[in-house]
Amino acid sequence: MTDTKNAWNLYLVKSMFDPNNRVTIWKEGQFLFSDLKTLQGSDKICTFFLNEDDYIIGFLIDITDDQVLIRGIGDEGDDDGISCYYIDNFIGLRYDSLVEKKIKLLYDNQAEFYE
Repeated sequence: MTDTKNAWNLYLVKSMFDPNNRVTIWKEGQFLFSDLKTLQGSDKICTFFLNEDDYIIGFLIDITDDQVLIRGIGDEGDDDGISCYYIDNFIGLRYDSLVEKKIKLLYDNQAEFYE
């Protein structure tokens, strides 16, 4: 029984960190609105791309017709505060990649790391 449970746990962890689960969407500005709207209030950490070399990692808190409110999360899972961006500044987004999953794991367990 223990071997079966361990195998199942290993499968769950492996599937959680499967790089093929990544979702990347390349659309600009208002074309991203519906994709952003589906992430509103979710617990998914996303990477929001502003241009090729500029991005924000965090949770989408709220969205209006032209602005997005994001709770920024640092590379080590620390809270970077809340920022507001114009939707027209976005060129894409990504979630469920290994980067976001690692940051989510650190964020969810930050009490253990920052005691």
